[in-house]
Amino acid sequence: MDGQRGRERLRRRAAPNAVAERNAQRRVTRCILADMFTTIRVHDKVRDRLKEQAAQSGLTIADHVANLAKAEEQRRDSAADRPG
Repeated sequence: MDGQRGRERLRRRAAPNAVAERNAQRRVTRCILADMFTTIRVHDKVRDRLKEQAAQSGLTIADHVANLAKAEEQRRDSAADRPG
């Protein structure tokens, strides 16, 4: 009986740490996932144009939008480098 009570006491003491560890892991996972995806609202016609352009290039819409953003950054950088 004493052995069983001792094991139960240890289990109860360990449980809060295990719960805290699980909760911490969930917070980390949520943060990682939160950084990975977001929703960008655009008109249906814009979405359809992006989808068609992406399909023509064999890309996902996300990859296509990333390429568009990169191209715009490069355009701005080259425009800033030009005199006048």
